Amino acid sequence: MRLRQDRVELSVAATATGLSGPPAHLALALGLHDRYVINAVAGHTRVLSYGLTGSFDPNTGEPAEEPTGETHPTIRGIRAGLDHFDASQVGVELHLQAGIPRGRGLGATSAGILAGLVAAHGLLDVPVEPQLVTELAVSLGAERVRVQAALAGGVVVALDPERPALSLRPRPELAPVAFVPDFARVGELPSPARLSLEAAGREAARLAWLALLLGNGDLPVELLLAATEDPVLLPAWAGAVPASHALIGWLRENGVVATLTGTGPTVLSLTAVSETLREAARRSGWHVMETEAASTALRCDFAPKL
Repeated sequence: MRLRQDRVELSVAATATGLSGPPAHLALALGLHDRYVINAVAGHTRVLSYGLTGSFDPNTGEPAEEPTGETHPTIRGIRAGLDHFDASQVGVELHLQAGIPRGRGLGATSAGILAGLVAAHGLLDVPVEPQLVTELAVSLGAERVRVQAALAGGVVVALDPERPALSLRPRPELAPVAFVPDFARVGELPSPARLSLEAAGREAARLAWLALLLGNGDLPVELLLAATEDPVLLPAWAGAVPASHALIGWLRENGVVATLTGTGPTVLSLTAVSETLREAARRSGWHVMETEAASTALRCDFAPKL
């Protein structure tokens, strides 16, 4: 198969996973985007990245450095996409305007891999098949539910790889704000203790309640505070993300629906946060990033057929 275009522009949204539930099964697409301009060139591959403010290495807390050349997630995605269609490889010039903080639990790596795979479809002018793209992305190290949320937008609940994910339009009252720290985790995240049958039943009911509340505007938004009360994972992870744990407790004491996204350290509020609380968080070293629940997470200049 031959390339039919030599330039593709697209953007992919950040994703918050877990929301005080198992990180691998629920995701919300956010209004923070990485924007890509991808040119097929005759020369060597190069990556030009901009806007990495607020991005930090998850282990050291130092400012993140974007991978370059063939190691970049988007370049790896392009290569895998071209290989899948038996297309010839080409040099790539990638311009990335980074809007998703790196190493902060907001899905930057998964977004980059997905962008590369979708870009390969654009260069070849072939329809994007969500299931195929998802499987290819997972094989490259992306998180399945993040890819599904970035493709579909809104709220995604995934049961297992053999069944399609459930996609819900986010309720209009959601007003997410991301609190992104500039420091590293203290230690490794431990696995929580095995739940009793009764406790597992309560967790299943709470997560079902959470999914309904995120995607159903007819239910009281106030119930989100109870639905995001995590008695299992967050206490187990408190030693590894103590600042995140403390911020969640403080925000919730002030009536804000705050949770950990993924394994942290970013804290995400799902409801409005007053300027007083925002300023106090900034003084404590948090980057306060305004966002939204994104109904459309993938934007392309070549109108892919999904």
